[in-house]
Amino acid sequence: MAIVTRDGRVLNVHLGMTGMLISLAPGQTPEKEDHIHVRWHLHRGGKAAGVVLFRDPRRFGGVWTFPHVAALLQHRWHELGPDALEATGEHLEARLGQSERAVKAALLDQRVIAGVGNIYADESLFRAGVSPLAKCRRLRSDQWSAIARTIREVMTQAIISGGSTLRDGTYTDSTGKAGDFQHEHKVYGRGSKPCVVCQTELRTRLVAQRTTVWCPCCQRT
Repeated sequence: MAIVTRDGRVLNVHLGMTGMLISLAPGQTPEKEDHIHVRWHLHRGGKAAGVVLFRDPRRFGGVWTFPHVAALLQHRWHELGPDALEATGEHLEARLGQSERAVKAALLDQRVIAGVGNIYADESLFRAGVSPLAKCRRLRSDQWSAIARTIREVMTQAIISGGSTLRDGTYTDSTGKAGDFQHEHKVYGRGSKPCVVCQTELRTRLVAQRTTVWCPCCQRT
């Protein structure tokens, strides 16, 4: 994410897997004091207006500063693909249609499409009826369109629901509120359980070093 100040300077925050921004009112203390790497003390009209913390237990995130947006685009975001909420089947097929990669691995490549992580790749492919193991070059145009559509649907619903807060509780919004989208997961985290559609046992394996879950009946290769 990027925070642009009134004078044009930019703060770029990458949350990674466990990073979070925590907003505190004046005098308020965080629920957890560990793994806090940055503190921003806010002031308004010369008075303290609160504190924003960057907490990242697993240290996969980071913080960068830039003098203006152009520098951010040049040095940090120049290789990113289009935003997941703007995904189109035409773009995905043009970028990946000749690739030998498994489609799940390809969707995790931020140079192809920005913002699709492990959870939402699994959920989108399930809704699209496409196996995460399918080779990109074997997918039809209508399948690429279905994948793009379900990515937009899943990401939009996840944003409205406040994201996915799993058992470790590492993801919350800036006020500490947990998300609700984990209750909508159809495959992620449900390996060996019955498919919610056909009751077939869900399968699990590593794809691009990430745990991947899918239904072998509803998602054909």
